[in-house]
Amino acid sequence: MTLDSISGLPIGEERRSIPYAEFIKMFDGVDEPTLRRIAISHIRDIAPRFEGTVLAREGMAIARKDVDADDPHAWIGDVLGLVEKTLRAHPPSDADWRIRREALLLLDYPLHVEGGDIWLHEVVSFYRRFLSRAVAEIADTSVTEGLRVWKLYNMGFVVKSPRHTIGFDIHPGRAPLNFLAEREQRTLADSLEFATVSHNHEDHADIGFLKYMLEAGKPVVLPPDTTPELAGDNVLRLRDDYRIPTAINGVEVHSHAGFQAETPCNIYVVKIDGYVVSQNGDNAGPEYYAEIGKLHSVDVLLANCWSGMNEYVAATNPRLLITGHENELEHGVTHRVPFKNTFGNLDRLELAPPWRSGSPRVSILACGECLHWIREMGIAGTI
Repeated sequence: MTLDSISGLPIGEERRSIPYAEFIKMFDGVDEPTLRRIAISHIRDIAPRFEGTVLAREGMAIARKDVDADDPHAWIGDVLGLVEKTLRAHPPSDADWRIRREALLLLDYPLHVEGGDIWLHEVVSFYRRFLSRAVAEIADTSVTEGLRVWKLYNMGFVVKSPRHTIGFDIHPGRAPLNFLAEREQRTLADSLEFATVSHNHEDHADIGFLKYMLEAGKPVVLPPDTTPELAGDNVLRLRDDYRIPTAINGVEVHSHAGFQAETPCNIYVVKIDGYVVSQNGDNAGPEYYAEIGKLHSVDVLLANCWSGMNEYVAATNPRLLITGHENELEHGVTHRVPFKNTFGNLDRLELAPPWRSGSPRVSILACGECLHWIREMGIAGTI
């Protein structure tokens, strides 16, 4: 039985995570012309609600232009640009929740196009702008209090405290989705103190980046079966090592054993400068979260948006929830989990502003975005 730690009661079906089979239907069989029509209709619907914002001004301009558009693919770059400008103008905060939600929902449409040269160019450019900025911020930002958290690609996160900088499931994207150049990957490796990998799937364990970490003399933490070709003193292989943590330069790493189907998947709990951060990779077994909730008071939960997120939240009752794994572009179109799924699960958990006393705060980030979290203050600001 899974308990809802917010209410102390078993989780009813209405509050469990949306099943995998449901979210893959959301864009199943939807071709680009249909996605374009839906996206433009969505813009026309939401733009008037946010009068005076870039979403309203440029959104309506895109909608008007589309009526007589000569280029059937132009909408991809237009919508991505609109989302980027909206998110830049409205960084993560409680006050901007509604407009950020609409911008992230808009992002689902171009990211579910089947492909093509124009799509590839526009999408890769979009991700590179966000992720290149994030790598530079990670290298240059000083933290004096609390945590800075950057969401990178897929389930990749970087957490920076006053004394430490650590990474989870860092992935630069594989060709042709090369989001981070070698120079940027090496800059990121130099910035990190160590990096963890949850499991032996290519969208989580990137051998190239891990080699850059090792070349920089930085430890990598992996399950025993993950990238077995890596060896050396800085390759730390953990599995069910949560009772006695592994210490890395003053950071405690607890590894709880989970699984994705038959693949071992570590669920990490890391204690960094007095804060507790947990990341679950692709773990599909909600029964493994109960022990984490019993043993740790979790500050920040970095949760896979589609793999038992609701049960993970309910078992651990974190102070802050940040989701990952939306729109994994190396998956087929029907297996790219949309932000629509994430917000649907949050609605089922009743986790949206205004926040109830004792319930987690939530921040939904695009890849490359960052927030500053201080336990006593909540989201204290962004870069």
